[in-house]
Amino acid sequence: MRTLKTVKIDFRFQNWGKTERIVCEQDQYDSHSFSLLKQGQNVGTIVKKGQLWISSNNNIFLPEDIAKIGAHIDDYLKGQHLFIGSSH
Repeated sequence: MRTLKTVKIDFRFQNWGKTERIVCEQDQYDSHSFSLLKQGQNVGTIVKKGQLWISSNNNIFLPEDIAKIGAHIDDYLKGQHLFIGSSH
């Protein structure tokens, strides 16, 4: 398997009226998969399928939150010229 250079994105996220820090860490083997870390704890994984971001396990976030987080990841990667295309 090819190991990717891991991308970490640190940003602030509004959740139930409270601002929280979320770190999105790209999987080292799958550029379409990001772990969501909150205070160093893995709180779920999101995966890009086509143009959509979906929760793949144990997420504490609502689907619309996953879409917002995914859009933030896309914006960050476009700014870094690291666009993720479709998987599958």
